[in-house]
Amino acid sequence: MKEQGCAPGPEMTERKRALLARLDQSLAALRALPRDNPASPEARAVAEQAKARMLQFLHLDKENEQWLLRHSLAPRPPPAAAMANAAHLKNAYQRPAGSPPAP
Repeated sequence: MKEQGCAPGPEMTERKRALLARLDQSLAALRALPRDNPASPEARAVAEQAKARMLQFLHLDKENEQWLLRHSLAPRPPPAAAMANAAHLKNAYQRPAGSPPAP
């Protein structure tokens, strides 16, 4: 979303939902693996890669949600100009043209 600069369309939202369903299935499969029974080194490496990839997905999803929140809020109105006090205005209009302002 940072690269495109706009909110995703409905097709991207549906794709995200489908991927989240697959992510839930993968997470359930990882949780089903016995922790106390050491698996083969290849299986442990694959499990660690899957965990790292899931963390990347979750981090990216969090960044996207923050971006959406920031850009979906209504823009703030510009700050109002400071009001000049009456004495300052009186002095400005009473001094002769071309003279420097009083401190």
